Amino acid sequence: MPRAPRWSPQSPTCLPTSEMKMHSAVYRKRPDVQALVRAHPPTATGFATSRIRLDQDVILPEVVFGLGRIGFSEYGTPTTEQVPEAVSREIAACDALLLANHGALTVGASVMQAYYRMETLEMCARIRLVTNQLGGPAALSEPEIEELFQIRQQRGWGGSPAPEVDPRAEELISQAVLQVLQAQGVGSRC
Repeated sequence: MPRAPRWSPQSPTCLPTSEMKMHSAVYRKRPDVQALVRAHPPTATGFATSRIRLDQDVILPEVVFGLGRIGFSEYGTPTTEQVPEAVSREIAACDALLLANHGALTVGASVMQAYYRMETLEMCARIRLVTNQLGGPAALSEPEIEELFQIRQQRGWGGSPAPEVDPRAEELISQAVLQVLQAQGVGSRC
């Protein structure tokens, strides 16, 4: 059986992801989005597979500033229209989304912004897990949360263009990630 071609920056011949419908749904719903990251960060995925939302108790200003509201998408069977429909219902109002029994999704004006949002989502989940083990989070009050969202809006931190990133840095990071994935046999479709 012939092998699928490997991906390279000079010849981007990877096969499309099986989640192409979900990606397309995000771009249709959010014209401001230029990139998305779909991953399985362990702690955030633990919350997603336990179907525990991370937007119930806001405990960190950094999460509001970096993510806004963390959405939650109900379960849908992969490769069907269920997943894009579930994501479409939520993605308009958030830059980070837990996908029930699937992992997480973040969006941004660039790959780096979407990546940093995924890192923020995982950090939020880890801290939430620790606060739960310590007796539960001391959530911020509604007026405190509203003030944080006002600051976020005033600063243009939601849906605004990401800071400029040196394209060479993005390329180096992409190559490093691909090398690691290929070494682990994850990039076998490419």
